[in-house]
Amino acid sequence: VVQQYFPHLEAMDMEPFFALWAADGRQELPFAPEGFPSLLDGIDAVRRQYGGLPDAYGRMVFPGLVLRPLEDPGWVFAEYGGQIELLSGGVYNNRYCGLFHIENGRIVLFREYFNPIILQQSFDGSLGSTFSLPENG
Repeated sequence: VVQQYFPHLEAMDMEPFFALWAADGRQELPFAPEGFPSLLDGIDAVRRQYGGLPDAYGRMVFPGLVLRPLEDPGWVFAEYGGQIELLSGGVYNNRYCGLFHIENGRIVLFREYFNPIILQQSFDGSLGSTFSLPENG
C-alpha cells in the first residue's frame, strides 16, 4: 500500500490514491503551522485536503524514498523528500518522515512530520487556500 501511495501522488492520480485509505483513515500532521490542518479524520477529510492537488501543482516528485517495514507487518516508517512545483509560481521542497499503519490493505493512520517553516515560506500567506478544498467542495 505504501509503495503505491507516492506514485499515485506523483501522477496526481487521485481516485486510486483515495482508494488506498480506509473509510476511517486518519492523517496526523503534528507540526502543522497555523492555517494548515493538523488532523484529517476520515476519507472525506482526506479527499478535501488532497482533491485540489491537480489544480495547484504542475509537478510533484518524492526523491530519496526509503521504506522501513517495522517488526509488526502493519507498520511502515518512510523517509522522503518532496519537490513540488506550484502552478502559482515557485516551488515547495521539504524533507519528510512518516509512519503508516495499514490494516486490511488500507491506510488507517499516516502520521507525517515535516518542517513547517519551509511550508509557510513556500506558500507566502496562501497556505489555507492552496491545499484544502471547501468543506462542501
